[in-house]
Amino acid sequence: MKIIDTRVRLRTQVLLDSWTTNLQPVFKDYVEFYKMKPRLSVMPMPELLDHARQSGVEKMVVCGGNESENKHILELCQQYKEIIPVAGIKMKEGIRAAIEQIAWSKGEGFVATNMAPFMEKIDSNHKKLYPLY
Repeated sequence: MKIIDTRVRLRTQVLLDSWTTNLQPVFKDYVEFYKMKPRLSVMPMPELLDHARQSGVEKMVVCGGNESENKHILELCQQYKEIIPVAGIKMKEGIRAAIEQIAWSKGEGFVATNMAPFMEKIDSNHKKLYPLY
């Protein structure tokens, strides 16, 4: 049976940064509630992929949260066929910037985009987001 893990948090330094070094307020309670601290350490990709294979996971959907994470995921995707890349789109810089990010991500080979307006304190039903939907 083919298993695709739909929300993997790869344990690279770049992708752990917003959960550790630069802990985002929105993640603080999440980390504490789910007792994540022991899992927020770097794990080499070959080791992580080996764990996934042993669990029957063949592919992993990996979401970026910002530009540096998106670029990092692209680098990893080129090295590891198991990664399905999803670009994280930020809306704080405005709708035009978000549309440009979406166009960039499409051109770079991301299979989808991930937007989380609530994390940026933007009402997800706000009319200014309509062009993105």
